Amino acid sequence: MSGKWRNAAPNENSANALATAVERDLITFPEPLPAIPEAEANSRWLMLNACPLPARLSEFIGSFLCEQGFRPQYLSLEKAGYDVVAELPSQSEGHTGALVFASRSRKANEIEFARAWEMVRPGGTIVMAGEKTAGTSSLRKWVGRRTPIAGHFSKHHAQLFWVIRTDEQWRQGQVTNLVEDFEVAPGMFSADGPDAGSELLTGFLTDKISGEVADFGAGWGYLGAKLLEISGKVTTLDSYEAHWPSLKAVETNIKRIGSDADVNFFWLDLTAEPVGKRYDWIIMNPPFHVSRASESQIGAAFIRTAQNALKPSGSLLMVANRELPYEKVISVLFSDVQTLEENEKYKVFHASRPFKKKGNT
Repeated sequence: MSGKWRNAAPNENSANALATAVERDLITFPEPLPAIPEAEANSRWLMLNACPLPARLSEFIGSFLCEQGFRPQYLSLEKAGYDVVAELPSQSEGHTGALVFASRSRKANEIEFARAWEMVRPGGTIVMAGEKTAGTSSLRKWVGRRTPIAGHFSKHHAQLFWVIRTDEQWRQGQVTNLVEDFEVAPGMFSADGPDAGSELLTGFLTDKISGEVADFGAGWGYLGAKLLEISGKVTTLDSYEAHWPSLKAVETNIKRIGSDADVNFFWLDLTAEPVGKRYDWIIMNPPFHVSRASESQIGAAFIRTAQNALKPSGSLLMVANRELPYEKVISVLFSDVQTLEENEKYKVFHASRPFKKKGNT
């Protein structure tokens, strides 16, 4: 139930603004890790919702321990040489500073700031960086009501502000909440409840869907859980999701069903990484953009990956936004394609008998 990758990587504007602030000595990063004794590893800063720094700050790559739960951005950081994990240990604390890149979810940004506060030692610096459209100004006001703002800076259509961590604790409140008995958290796609496309697709989940099944772009597990409730003929359900926090929610929400099916969970970028298994059925509501504009190539990549991951007799069941031109892609990859429903917003496709792999579409 991805729909879109809402918590995708921050725009490079924020990183460029940060670079300018560092060059003007407004913010000082620690020396890269090789110059720091292992016993002082906490001298490294944390980088939450991490993104690669501009080339002119490449000397500081070793200065950070990065957390990035969005698989494509994680792979980008790993390739660039950053020390990056999907999720920092809960006991991480005592760091000299933290850099937090804002997402588009205000509540998620508040949670990330609170996490940074608890992981940084008193006297350490916490920097928040985000595009102006990410609500950084309102976040600064929210933080400023609790602790003094030490400085702020605007450049490249982005804003930064920073604070000095005090001895006070920062209670972040409840991170997850229940929506229709599903565990969901801010920053996930459709965090207020199932999106209309996924709800539409559930009307086509029947006990005809059987055997080994995969949910591509599982979101927080709505479609997979509904399928297990409807069909007792599913022997395996594998959930694939690029957003690590969502995948953790999928595991909780799927296991809550108590199905006899073998359930597995994969953190994977389906647009770039191969699937190592073959399935009787794949269900999906693929993401349709990373930025604000629709990007049909993401869904097209999901369809190609699905075609390669299906058995010769396998079937794809998917929902998509009506305006996205997926018919050409599907018709080239499958010999039998049906539009099961089309309304003013969505289309539901059933595609079967995938052709043998033919080049890119």
